[in-house]
Amino acid sequence: MTLHAALCMPRPWHIGQKQDFLSNHRCPLATALGIEFTHFNPQSIGAKMRVDSSITDEFGFDGNALMLILADHVIGAGGFVNVDVTQCRAVTSGLSINCFESVRQGTFVARAVRRELRARAQQWIVDVEQCTHSAKKLVCTAHGSVAIVTREGGVQFSENETAPMQRRAIAFSSGLELADDGAEIGTIDASFPISADQINELGVLHGGVLAWIAYQMTLFGSKRRIVGRQLRLTTFTIDFMRAVFRDEIVSGEARLIYRGRNKLVWYVELMSRERIVGGVFCTFAVGDNECGR
Repeated sequence: MTLHAALCMPRPWHIGQKQDFLSNHRCPLATALGIEFTHFNPQSIGAKMRVDSSITDEFGFDGNALMLILADHVIGAGGFVNVDVTQCRAVTSGLSINCFESVRQGTFVARAVRRELRARAQQWIVDVEQCTHSAKKLVCTAHGSVAIVTREGGVQFSENETAPMQRRAIAFSSGLELADDGAEIGTIDASFPISADQINELGVLHGGVLAWIAYQMTLFGSKRRIVGRQLRLTTFTIDFMRAVFRDEIVSGEARLIYRGRNKLVWYVELMSRERIVGGVFCTFAVGDNECGR
């Protein structure tokens, strides 16, 4: 390699540059939901968001969906800060969440801690707490896997990846179409067009949106099969198979694979351009009215 070529190679970003990038070039989803980083370093990422009726009513999200999005967001940020972004991408490959209770309001505070750092993979653990004026309690934990993908010639950020994002309303629920075959042990079909509002800082679909689609499918199917009893999300595991881009249409099929007196278990396949992009296992606990949701 000549001296000129070496001098022209892109320099690795330092931690301050990465923090500035994620703070100043947030995706529309994080901006609209008010997700803010509280601390930022290679070993730990913190973020918070306020949950109230202005969020849940405007966007059609409940507390469970917001926990999925927040956990995916901090894991993605953790992966980003631990790679040389001029040569590699950090891609969330899997996310597993255990929910202890459903939350309707308060402030979510997430803290992601890096547990493993390898050349081609990272492991993260996330705790999400609900903070109110009088108390703070753990409401869910998550485990995330991050794959490190190397690109020949380095990574060139596109206009979508570097343009600052402005806050604006995003009507997610209006684009999601759901259909139920009506069988007691049946399937739910879904279709959702991807727009610029769902694209993250790196130009691909925010993983939290893909998780939200699967969650909405299983919640829709569960509510239609459980009448007069309460539902609570207990576990949600998603594997991300490939990236989804703007203007693609995500379709899905959710199959109820187990129905017991106190439990529903779903498996969801998510597709785009005739290729599988995600696989999900989702479990709901079924209780009486006193259990709450």
